[in-house]
Amino acid sequence: SSIYGSDAIAGVVNIITKREQEGVSFSARFGQSEEGDGDLKDVELGIGGSTERASFFLGASYHETETIFSRDREQSSVPVPGTGVALGSSSIPAGRFLVRDPNTGRTLDLVPNSLRPVYNPAQTCPGTRTDGFHCFTNADRFNFAQFNLLQTPSERKSIFGQASYDLTEMVKLSVKALYNNRESLNQAAPEPFFFGAAVPSNFWADTTSIPANHPFNPFGFDLIGGAGGNFLLGGRRPIEGGPRRFFQDVDTFYFSATLSGSFQIADRNVYFDVNAVSSESEATQTNFGSYNARRANLALGNPATCAATPGCTPLNIFGEGSITPAMLAFIQPVLTDRSNNELSLYSANLTADLADLPAGPLAIATGFEYRKYEGAYTPDGLTIAGEYNGVVSRPTAGSFSVDEFYAELAIPLLAGVTGVEQLDLSLAARYSDYSTFGGETTSKVGLRWQVSDQFLLRGTFAEGFRAPNVGELFAGASGFDAVLNDPCSANATGGRNPNCTQLGVPASYVQPNPQISVQTGGNINLQPEKADSFTAGFVWSPAFASQASWSEKMDVGFSWYDHEIEDGIQAVDAQTQLNLCVQTLSPAFCTGINRNSLGAIDRFSNFLTNIGSIETSGFDVDVNWVSPAWDWGQLSTSWRNTFVEDYRAVGAAGAVQPQGVGIEVSNSAIPEWTSV
Repeated sequence: SSIYGSDAIAGVVNIITKREQEGVSFSARFGQSEEGDGDLKDVELGIGGSTERASFFLGASYHETETIFSRDREQSSVPVPGTGVALGSSSIPAGRFLVRDPNTGRTLDLVPNSLRPVYNPAQTCPGTRTDGFHCFTNADRFNFAQFNLLQTPSERKSIFGQASYDLTEMVKLSVKALYNNRESLNQAAPEPFFFGAAVPSNFWADTTSIPANHPFNPFGFDLIGGAGGNFLLGGRRPIEGGPRRFFQDVDTFYFSATLSGSFQIADRNVYFDVNAVSSESEATQTNFGSYNARRANLALGNPATCAATPGCTPLNIFGEGSITPAMLAFIQPVLTDRSNNELSLYSANLTADLADLPAGPLAIATGFEYRKYEGAYTPDGLTIAGEYNGVVSRPTAGSFSVDEFYAELAIPLLAGVTGVEQLDLSLAARYSDYSTFGGETTSKVGLRWQVSDQFLLRGTFAEGFRAPNVGELFAGASGFDAVLNDPCSANATGGRNPNCTQLGVPASYVQPNPQISVQTGGNINLQPEKADSFTAGFVWSPAFASQASWSEKMDVGFSWYDHEIEDGIQAVDAQTQLNLCVQTLSPAFCTGINRNSLGAIDRFSNFLTNIGSIETSGFDVDVNWVSPAWDWGQLSTSWRNTFVEDYRAVGAAGAVQPQGVGIEVSNSAIPEWTSV
């Protein structure tokens, strides 16, 4: 962080762009998975030239990635590997209806067998019914993973240009410009409708009532939604409307200008550069396959009100295939979300040799940088109005700026003695002043010991620092459907927790659906992440692999690392939060989790926070090899490996997050070994 600034904790990639080229270059690449799908295509074209004082390079590229479906891989073909459809959705194509018959007082869990089911109040569940319904079982659950994508299709087109001109013998002006367009598609299973209060999802859906005189109500009595009603759950997967499809169209613009050169002070060269950067990204997402919950509420409600509403067609949710094109036309809109991000940056840097020491020159680098970040997200108007049946999403807008000063020293300690070809010490510090939370200083100490031409030792201690970004600070509430096991369910693994009674959950409550809507979002009170990092390792460049008949150069690198992050920016794992709420009844975990009178969770807030700490350690092993230059060309290979020994995240209240090396958690994992 002392050298690269706040974003260094997230990882720094130095991209060296091609500054000049004489003539034209062309390259093409094709790849495919071993299953014969997921094609990858790359084409690049470069043109360049130069004069005595000027040079230019212009590049264009095209990239295309094709689809891989989750259903085409065994592990991803079901919601949770090894469980079949047992953890599938209770929102199914035929519909699942949990209703309380006001005539008999029975609560029944029913699935229609046809488009016009006939309800017989004398028949119960569980059991076998001979009317137009059967009793719901886990075998009826919907396998939503079959519609999801493992690899999303995308198409990327890009143009890059770079030019430089020598204003004088000592000063150069350089400019860069980039335009990139990405068009991509993501897909999910047909969007589920959850009517009734047993699986709260949306105000309009939760309060939906279907009167007895509705042309498609098969029960002969009013289905009354909301708390205290007899319409507890209507889980309907409208596959007639197709899967949810999210098309993204993203434009990225980048421009920079640099004035660089050198001058002399006391017979020493001082090198400088002054930079200005402007970057902007604009994105549009168009969502097909979603539904308007308010209109569905209307189409399922009073037939007279629907008849008086232009375009309204009574909706039939009872039975697979019951939703007609006319019904879809009224309840299925096309939604459009828009977002943009902007970066403005100005910097100035100086580097020079301050003095000549016995082991080499004492060098310094110093500079100033100003950055301003701006971001905004505007969801579709239906989403803002609360009519969208999908996950919650609220507008976001915010900005912040930072002024930074840094200095770095390279100090040669020893050179040219037995066992020490070169020993160097590096020191660095950076002060950052943020408009959001004030100033912070980070530092670094590094030692580099070149034992011989073949062997190098190195070690570093560095303080890390990452400021929360615009989204983490200002993002409005958004939602996702998390697969959670409610400890208060009567059939919970290990038995129902006795604390559930104090949370107002009836003893008879059974969680009807493993997916629970969770809201997350930014937090204006977030503080920066801070870290201490230790690294140590060596690089071995064996003499027998240098300028040999089979190798021009080879090196083997080993690095051990240990990182400790305090105040890590992260949301507490939702399952952990729910478990600890039930186990401890502590407001630290229960605040934000609300249940309705049925016991179902109707609000689950899981916003970003500064959790206690994250600790991880491991080592990297890299092997690089370059062949001799043969008549037909030259080969090179790079093999990079990361081994994670330990990973541990501790919440602000001391709760250990359920993550560990090699353990899959919430569809992600910390792999023990990564090899590229």
